[in-house]
Amino acid sequence: MTAAPRADGDPFAVLGLPGTFALAAAALRAALLRESLLWHPDRFPLADAAQRRAAELRMAEVNRAHAALADPLGRAEALLARAGAPMPRGTDHVSCPGVLLSMMELKEEIAEARAAGDGERVATAARRLAEEERRSLTDLAAAFSAWESAGAPADKTRELHARLAEATYLRRTSEDLTRTAVA
Repeated sequence: MTAAPRADGDPFAVLGLPGTFALAAAALRAALLRESLLWHPDRFPLADAAQRRAAELRMAEVNRAHAALADPLGRAEALLARAGAPMPRGTDHVSCPGVLLSMMELKEEIAEARAAGDGERVATAARRLAEEERRSLTDLAAAFSAWESAGAPADKTRELHARLAEATYLRRTSEDLTRTAVA
């Protein structure tokens, strides 16, 4: 067994892919398949325990890298970390008061509609939220495209952080809405 290359947590390096937001789904899938053919533990049935464990660890790393890059928000986080400007952890970092106000109003509207048993109003609000989330992802992709075209300047990561924080907040709000709808 050849030793797995060290990627130090960079999902692009783990999968041998270029660090770009506009990563083609086909390239991502091909990288996953290539690495799986090399490292899947089933390929090492006669290897000693240490080699099987190394293959398991490498395959877990490959799967984590694939999951991160398959998600546009995970891909954005990986690019920012790669550029030395990782997203801060902990609390929400949405700096746009308009987004926060809009989401607060939407949440209130949904709560009122649910309390009134108005499923149509809840569905309409959910559609508005989904559209906002799509718009935010489109804006995030455009911002990364411009940043990459400009040579990924370190002094321009603040806008990317803001757009990623907004997209993450919208996704979390959407997930919360789905979770509370099921509960």
